[in-house]
Amino acid sequence: MKSLFLTIALFLSMAYPHQAKSYTFTLGLTGGLHDNKNPIMAGGLNARLLWGSGKNQFGLGSKGYFYSQNKILKGNKLLALLYRYDFMMIGPFYGSHMQDVNAYLDEGLFSFSNLLYQQGVKLEFLYFISPRLELGIETRYHHWVSSGTGPDYMSTWLNLNYWWP
Repeated sequence: MKSLFLTIALFLSMAYPHQAKSYTFTLGLTGGLHDNKNPIMAGGLNARLLWGSGKNQFGLGSKGYFYSQNKILKGNKLLALLYRYDFMMIGPFYGSHMQDVNAYLDEGLFSFSNLLYQQGVKLEFLYFISPRLELGIETRYHHWVSSGTGPDYMSTWLNLNYWWP
């Protein structure tokens, strides 16, 4: 699944953007419930590169967030393929989960031994609050790829993004 996801992302990034009429980069803050069943708040950053014009856009997105559970700092890093139609965005994602951020940093940023992996799908509804600021309400379904990690879960997010250019 991981290699298929990366192959599709590489194909879209090489095949389509050179024909696109416009590019858009967004950078924003995100906050919300990491798991809807357990009231654990999380916060982080998201970034997107979208191409296309009008109501249809394709893109790549990234979200990184951290939360504390039992006094242990945990985090996720997720990469998504995106399709946006007007005020709605949908797409599959794949990413890693850090059970203990401090232990991960002690091992080095490129260590993959303590990472768990997940995949899923996101749905986001978007609203421009100014010409450059966009508010998004997002939900994600997380499915664990790594075995023995617990039940799948849903998360809910509030995103505030700045559009450039």
